[in-house]
Amino acid sequence: MTVSDRITNQLMLDSIYLAAQETETNRFDLIERANLWELFYDRTGEYRGNPLVSLSGLADDEKKNIQRKLIESLARRQNTTALTLGHLNLRSGPGTQYSTLQTLPPDSNLSVMGEAGDWVHVQVDGRQGYVHRDYVKLPHQPVKSRLLAVQPELLRIALPPLPDQMLDTSRLAQGTLLFAVADLWNRYGGLLVVLCNELDIHPSVALAVLLAESGGRGFAPGPNGQRMIIRFENHIFYDRWGRNNQERFDRHFAYAPGQTWKGHLWRPDPGAAWQGFHGNQQKEWEVLTFASGLDRRAARESISMGLPQIMGFNAVAVGYPQADAMFDAFASGEARQIFGFFDFVRSKGGVSPLRGRDYPVFAGLYNGPGQAPVYAAIIQERVDIFERLWAEKKSDTRGIGLVPGSRPDPSVDFDLPRSPTEEDRVALRRQLAGLLADQRRALLYHQALLVVTLLTIVTGLGLLVAGSVLGGIFSLLVGLAGLAGYFLVRPEQMSSAFRAKIAELEGLLDRYEQLPW
Repeated sequence: MTVSDRITNQLMLDSIYLAAQETETNRFDLIERANLWELFYDRTGEYRGNPLVSLSGLADDEKKNIQRKLIESLARRQNTTALTLGHLNLRSGPGTQYSTLQTLPPDSNLSVMGEAGDWVHVQVDGRQGYVHRDYVKLPHQPVKSRLLAVQPELLRIALPPLPDQMLDTSRLAQGTLLFAVADLWNRYGGLLVVLCNELDIHPSVALAVLLAESGGRGFAPGPNGQRMIIRFENHIFYDRWGRNNQERFDRHFAYAPGQTWKGHLWRPDPGAAWQGFHGNQQKEWEVLTFASGLDRRAARESISMGLPQIMGFNAVAVGYPQADAMFDAFASGEARQIFGFFDFVRSKGGVSPLRGRDYPVFAGLYNGPGQAPVYAAIIQERVDIFERLWAEKKSDTRGIGLVPGSRPDPSVDFDLPRSPTEEDRVALRRQLAGLLADQRRALLYHQALLVVTLLTIVTGLGLLVAGSVLGGIFSLLVGLAGLAGYFLVRPEQMSSAFRAKIAELEGLLDRYEQLPW
């Protein structure tokens, strides 16, 4: 059996990375000269490219280096060990919620028993436990930087996918969700597959999150060409600046009391009428410009930026010393914005749920727990659409997703949306139904309490008539207590719950109004 018969595309990529690290070579330069970019599009597939000796773009010593890393990786997979990169906690289970068994020193050799998402099951000195995979080096895997923002070599990667990996959008109606998914892939798929390899995330998942967070665009037309999409948050600007400048803030900015993320208004002149600005990029920039005149740093910390709509106050988490540097980087191009998305996912602990496709957990980390079910459903829907388009492209059985030049049978029913908003209406109905399920359950419990209470009172009266005074009084007291609970406790709790759900639904509707379809 030859080496090429026994390796996957992922193992070939990792071997190139390892060889590049050893010789301090740019790994993407090796991949470019070997013409192996297509490996990123099917990392789990068997390597079917040219033998190493036939890769004419590589020097002989580079080929030998990569081959040596391949052989070493294959051998070590039979008896895998790992090396700690620093002081590291050995935990009793795969998560930080589990107890620490001991703290391992740097360069500790660990026997690998298996993997569980972001955690590696290991044995050391006869004791088994779990360590986080970001802090150990597995012999067949390269060590990858924790911040993409500090890797300038990534900027050389083309944003679009390879020509034969493009999705055909000619049969998809513009304004539909199917078109938006395919269009996003055709604009950013080439960079996405490379970055997803860094984190072992499936490209469909990353694409879906980007689309859910921004509608798939990082820039929009401005007075002097394209400029970055932003959203100015009044309540954040209050926290960053207005709290210490209350009177000036109140002259120009407003938001809804108790629901600070809603009701955002502004006015440049204290005597002018209040006006809304969300959903209009020209107005968003007017507000940012005005706020920057009051405090530029606070203003830039108060906007969400670009494709992933990351807030400026998260600058350090995505590799920048402060919001100004993040603003300048994100404004320079969409590649920097995509780097920021991946770095932010890492900083929020979102890698593991995305690897495991646990969208509710990821949405809770990325958007906050309040609307996690909503965003989880949005992400899942977009993942499903991309994977359907990709499967149809690969199978060539239907017209959707075929590369240009390949024409489908015109008699085939493509099951496309019949109007630009049909798919979103379906998704919205599904999400609203999920959000209201708890309230229906609460209403059922409420009515059940009333029925049980009335039956208890009737039973008490019956016992009194039958001469059982103590039993009758006890039943009546229990019934009256239940009745009091029905009228006083449950209505108030349900009212509060309904108000919270209404706020959540209004936030969802606000989000949909901003989407381009």
